[in-house]
Amino acid sequence: MITIGIGAYGILFSRIFCIQTIRARGNDDLSQAIQQAAWDAIWKQQQSIIPKNNILFVNKAYVSARLLEQFPDIQQFHMTYDIIAKTLDITNVEREAVGVVCKPNGPCHFVDSKGILFHTTDGFELDKLAIMDETEKPLSTGIDTPYANRNFIAILQAYWNAAQHVIPITSILVKSDSLQAGYVQLNTSENWYVLVHTSMDPHATMQKVATIIRTEFEGKTNKLQYIDARYMDKVYYK
Repeated sequence: MITIGIGAYGILFSRIFCIQTIRARGNDDLSQAIQQAAWDAIWKQQQSIIPKNNILFVNKAYVSARLLEQFPDIQQFHMTYDIIAKTLDITNVEREAVGVVCKPNGPCHFVDSKGILFHTTDGFELDKLAIMDETEKPLSTGIDTPYANRNFIAILQAYWNAAQHVIPITSILVKSDSLQAGYVQLNTSENWYVLVHTSMDPHATMQKVATIIRTEFEGKTNKLQYIDARYMDKVYYK
């Protein structure tokens, strides 16, 4: 029993398992800030007698969660411990933007495939999904956004892609009432728009829109006010 107790004491308090250095890998611009934030999170852990920097008892999920809160540009943090160098290596994976979300008068944020808003930008980009946000909630980085839903962003992306060769789309307008009703508005550079339902197949919906344009408005889409394609068996237009 004494031997076991001494061994346990050695594991709990041995400097071999105590982190001496934190090294951040990935985004070099954030390295120092990530290192400091990781130390802060480690020292704030709820432990008493055991040294908080003992790698065996560091709550990596807690540290990672604190880092993600402070660095919304980062999608993931991976942690490994070098016992020889007594170094905690933190590798970060940056978020990849699939689109841009803007308020009418700013600000604008990049959005990733999970619907997480992060780094600010000056406006829409030609090669990315463009979302005009007119919801009542202000834009903020992190998970607490109307877009923090992988399926919703995937649907908007599918509509954006399907519309490219059908209408001169400039943005997808999202409002609070339309979100609740399950539809969004596809804006065009000719000042008319298309209403589509998020529960319907984007490609099939845009094929119906293409048929209406070809049969009713070929060469005169500038006379359109809107096309309402929210319904399975009907399309309305004016």
